[in-house]
Parts: sequence; C-alpha cells; structure tokens
Amino acid sequence: MNANQATDKKDREPHVLDDMTFVKGPTWPELKKLWHKPPCSELMWQELRMSILHYGFISGTNGKEDELDRVAFYLKVADRYDLPEAFFDGNNDTSKRFFTNFGYLSAGKLQLMIARQAFKSLCEGFFKENGEYGYTHTISLAITPALFARLLWFFRRRRVDCDNNTNLHPMSGSDGLYRDVPEHYIRTLQKFARTFCRAAWHYSDYAEYVDSVTERFRLDTHERLRHSVIQVLDIMERLDMLDTIACNQGLCDRETFNKLSQHVLDQKLWLKTPIGGGTGSQMQQVYRKPKNLEEASVATKLAEVLLKVKAKLDYPQQ
Repeated sequence: MNANQATDKKDREPHVLDDMTFVKGPTWPELKKLWHKPPCSELMWQELRMSILHYGFISGTNGKEDELDRVAFYLKVADRYDLPEAFFDGNNDTSKRFFTNFGYLSAGKLQLMIARQAFKSLCEGFFKENGEYGYTHTISLAITPALFARLLWFFRRRRVDCDNNTNLHPMSGSDGLYRDVPEHYIRTLQKFARTFCRAAWHYSDYAEYVDSVTERFRLDTHERLRHSVIQVLDIMERLDMLDTIACNQGLCDRETFNKLSQHVLDQKLWLKTPIGGGTGSQMQQVYRKPKNLEEASVATKLAEVLLKVKAKLDYPQQ
C-alpha cells in the first residue's frame, strides 16, 4: 500500500494542513468586535464582514442580552436593504471600484450587498418560524424594551425616501439590484410582522416566556405604541387583521384611534376635488390632505377601518 492509499493519518505522508490550528467558533460578542476592528487589511474587510453576517446567528451567546443585541445590530445593518438608491447619491464616484470576492464593485453596491446579507440572515435566524416551537422564543424577544420600538422603526413607512415603498414591500424591477431579495425572504418577513403585530394585543399568549422588566414595559408602553403597530399593518395592506385582533374584541382604545386619525389626516392622498368650487363643478384628482376620515376612506383602507373603530368606540353596546 502506497502513501496515496493510506487509510490512517499516521500511515500517510505529511499534509500541508497538518500544522493548521483550529479554534472553537467565536461567540457573538467576539464577532461584533471583529466587525468594528477587523484583524486584516482593508482589502479583505468586506469579505470578513459578510462572513460575520452569515454566521452571526449560529454563533454562541452569553444569554438573552447578547441575543437582543445581535438582533438590534442586524436590524440596523439591514435597514434600507430594499432601497438601492439609498446607497447611491450625487457624491458617489461610480467610476471607482473596489476589489472584492464578488468582483469590482462601487462603495454603494458594497453597502447594499452588506445590508441585504444582514436582511437574509435576519430572515433565517430571527424572522423565520422555528418548527414545533413556532414564534414563541422570537416573540418573547421582540416584545422586550430592547427590541419592540426597534422593530417598529425597521418596519416604518419611508414616504420621504420613495412613495409607496417600504421594508415590507420591496420594489420590483428588471435591474439586477432588485433581484437579490428572493420572494421567500419577503414572505418570511411578512409572516413574522403579522405575528408581531398580533402580539401587541394578544400579549397573554407569550406572558409566561417574558421577565418582569418586559411585563412592566408592556403595561407602560405597548398600548401607547399601538398606533405604530397598526401603521405596520397598513404598510402590509393587512388591515383586515385589525378587525380580528382589535376591533371585534373592543381592544382599540380612544388614544390609538386619535393618533391614527391624525396620521391619516396629515398625509396627502389622491382625492377628487371640484374645479372652481360650487355644486355641479367638474371633479379632478388632486394630491392633497383629506378634510376628514370620510373623505380619506375613498383613498386609504386605514381611514375606512378607523370609521369602523369610531363606531365601536362611540356605540360600544352595538
């Protein structure tokens, strides 16, 4: 039997990998330190950070605090993953390219690629339902003080950046920049967001899994933030859930109603407006603020739902 046929390490000739030192995988705090101070040249930092994002959710943690920090970190890095234009402006030197494992890329494209890797890792490591355990652990983290408002921030509507574009409805298009977010990730995000919104009301489903700090936070904060939760449902075009998880159970309070009503009345909508005023005038579509919820209900589902809520608040016995 020659060296090439040896079946045991001691029977073969030395291998170049024999002297390699292997170490236990780093914990999340250690990976985060590498992100901020990579022990390598600038030429390799983008590959290292992509690797950190890829493996971050399978790295070890030192408890719940590390888990919360990890999710918050990924949310910040993944923000605007669906907005390529957010990483490109008039100051970008499109002629300057940086060498990477993915080819020569501009700084803007590198930033977008990193944000999208963070988003994909979030979907796999946090937003995704966990088999027989469902969302129990994920939601118990999501409704804590450390993450509740941060998730609402991640799901926010960004009208200033791009009309009708949100983290829950990524833009479509033929440009390759838009095709890097597979549809199944978007479905994973939407399913989590619906579960998260429901938990803002049906908190008792998860009460046994949270600590006393989260319980106090819920009593002090959750109800005050319900209007933001409903705005998330509005973004997803799933306001039908509001009837199920709030209105039908009388859980939509007056404060939430007032904040949402003001939100609707403060935004511009395409509404029919008489030309020249007076009865019998011709109508034209004008982009303006509505005068009341009744007028707004023609253009936005949220106003339509709020009118139903108002009826329940004004006449609870019905």
